[in-house]
Amino acid sequence: MEFFASDEQVAQLEAMAQEYAQLGDYAAAWEWDCKAAAAREIIHAREANNRAAAMQLTHQSDREQAQAAHQRELASEARRAEILQQTSDTLQHLSAIGQEITAHLDAQQVFEALHHHIHHLFEVTSFVIYLLDSSGTSLVPAFAIENGQPFAMRTVAVQDLVANSARCVRERREILVNHDPQPGQPTWVPGTVNTRSALFAPLMLAERVLGVMTVQNARP
Repeated sequence: MEFFASDEQVAQLEAMAQEYAQLGDYAAAWEWDCKAAAAREIIHAREANNRAAAMQLTHQSDREQAQAAHQRELASEARRAEILQQTSDTLQHLSAIGQEITAHLDAQQVFEALHHHIHHLFEVTSFVIYLLDSSGTSLVPAFAIENGQPFAMRTVAVQDLVANSARCVRERREILVNHDPQPGQPTWVPGTVNTRSALFAPLMLAERVLGVMTVQNARP
């Protein structure tokens, strides 16, 4: 049949077949019953096609989700592999730094080795090492380089409440500082480059603090 069959149309065709059968016109009743059967077949075929299409869409959606999950897993594995490789490279570099430091007995050579290697780990504008004096009350600059050139730094009292180097010694922990200097704002230390980020780390031997190392950058 060419029309769009429905359950209501099937019922109407079956009713026509029954009417003709009651009138004794069995040929007409047969014809209308065949039409009803054909309409039912159309409905069944349409329902089967709809179920098949729904199953295909479900299968396609499941496959696309599985592929997306697989791609995310591959990306995650690649990222983990990249992080592991970076960590391995950093550890190897730190091992090389340690070996070079222990090969020197002169403090100045140790400081220069640290300064040389630190540039391979991240960008550095200023690199300063302070050592505690014999009284343990002051931090004396032992090595200071800014933009590749030595520069003078003042002695810092351990009890200085402003200097992060002093705070680093008192709290015996690393301190990371980030700030956004405004135009015309003075530098942290007069005569030095404006700092956007700075890391202060205590230099310790067992429980004894020997001094502070600070790495600073003019960029965030």
